[in-house]
Order: sequence, then C-alpha cells, then structure tokens
Amino acid sequence: MKIVITGGPCSGKTTLIKELEKQGYKVLHEIAREVILEYKKKGIDHQKNRYQFQYEVLKRTLERNKKIKDGELVFLDIDIPEGIAYFIANGQEPPEWLLKAAKQAKYNKVILLEQNPNHENDEVRVEDKQKALEISKIIENLYKELGYEVHKVPFVELNKRVQIVKKICGIK
Repeated sequence: MKIVITGGPCSGKTTLIKELEKQGYKVLHEIAREVILEYKKKGIDHQKNRYQFQYEVLKRTLERNKKIKDGELVFLDIDIPEGIAYFIANGQEPPEWLLKAAKQAKYNKVILLEQNPNHENDEVRVEDKQKALEISKIIENLYKELGYEVHKVPFVELNKRVQIVKKICGIK
C-alpha cells in the first residue's frame, strides 16, 4: 500500500514521516530536499535550473520507488506530482515527461497536510507563507485531477496527526 504524505512547504511532512519511521513503518524520504542540498554545495541554483533539477528528482524518485514491494505498506514523503506543482507555482509549463510520470504513478492513499500557521523556513524551503499556501492548493488540485481522493489532515499536535493518518489508512 503506497501512501503519499504531501502538502506545501513547511506543512510538517518530514516531521510526520520521521515519526512514522520511528514507530516502525517503512518510509521513503523526500528526494527533492537531498538534490537541493547537493545543488547548494555545487553552487547551482535549482530555481534557475528547474528542468534539470526536476529531471534529477524524478530519476531518483523512480529509483527510490523501485524498492517498494507489491502489497508493502510504505509512506512516501511526497512523490512525482509535487514537481509539477512547483512548475505551475512558478508560472512555468511542466515538461511532458514529468506529466507522463505523474499519470503512471499509482497510490493507495493521498494525505495532504494542512499548513503550519507558524510558517518557518529552513535552508531548503524558502517560500513565504502565501506561496506555501498556493503550492499546497496546487498540489491538492493536481492529485484530484489525477483521480485521487485527497485526505486533508489539519495542523495539530504531532501524535494527533499520526493517529489521524493511521485512521485514514486503516492501520493501528
């Protein structure tokens, strides 16, 4: 069972994923953050090299997802459609190869985390609160356009969020 944990920047995706991992669930961590940090070390601006950046993220995401066995319960810290959302949010046309990959991906559940009202950036996520909300809405609409029911989880205390996610997924 592939469950995508998604949402705009600073919505608590990675925090939730780490907690699920701590509780013994299999998780696959976000690739974009890893690539952004590598680009920063090399002095490459991923915003100015969006096509190259998204291609690298997609390539690694597909490699990451090959590790998922049929029927295995796994939580994904975002997946392919989020790359499309960033193109749209930046007023750019997403490349056809990214659209095709998003249409081919299959998920059992899509869980959208609502934004943290105390929006905080870090070295990777630099969008302001308004941009983060915009990206979140784009992500929600993309998954719906791809035919998924999007389960929204409010920004509440971490343990409560974990309980809500488990209930949505039908696990204990």
